[in-house]
Order: sequence, then C-alpha cells, then structure tokens
Amino acid sequence: MNKESPVSTNIDWAKSSGDDSSFEVIIEGRVDISRVASLAVVSPDGASPLSLSHGYFIGALPPSTAAGKLAPDGPYLLVAYGRNGAEVSRQDLGKLIEITRPQ
Repeated sequence: MNKESPVSTNIDWAKSSGDDSSFEVIIEGRVDISRVASLAVVSPDGASPLSLSHGYFIGALPPSTAAGKLAPDGPYLLVAYGRNGAEVSRQDLGKLIEITRPQ
C-alpha cells in the first residue's frame, strides 16, 4: 500500500478440481483500515461484496479458461469504500494483471 492507494491486491489462479479446462480465480489482499470500511468486486453483472477482517480480504472471481487471464464477462473492478460509504479507491483488475505480469 502507499499514500495514493489504500488497497494492496493479489490475484492467483488454481486449476479447478475435476476440470482441466478451467481455473479458479482468487483475489486477496489488505487494506488501510483507517481509510477503507468495505470492498466489492464490481462487474457488468453487479457488485459482489468481499469479506474484510482485520484489514485483510479474500474472495473469488468467476472461473477463467486460462491462468493469468480473467473471465471474459468483465471488466472487473475492485472498489473500496470509506466509513461514510463514499468510494475511496478503484482498481481495474484486468489492468492490474497487465502491469504486473512478467515480461
């Protein structure tokens, strides 16, 4: 985390059990609890709240057909909200993958 972003995010992929053609997509990270009270993954299908405990969060995104890629139903945004309900941070998860992928 830094001054600009109160959220630190990691995305991992794991082969789905019994299905060689799909990957579970896990999102996890931590937040600055002085600035963030809740989180949600927002997509064209709506908002899915993520559980937040002691500044840490974990959740699942829709399954993907390849490691390193998100499901095509996006874009997927991770949105953080302050205690007053106002948005304090927004991360485009597809862009996050692009800028953090090894070249």
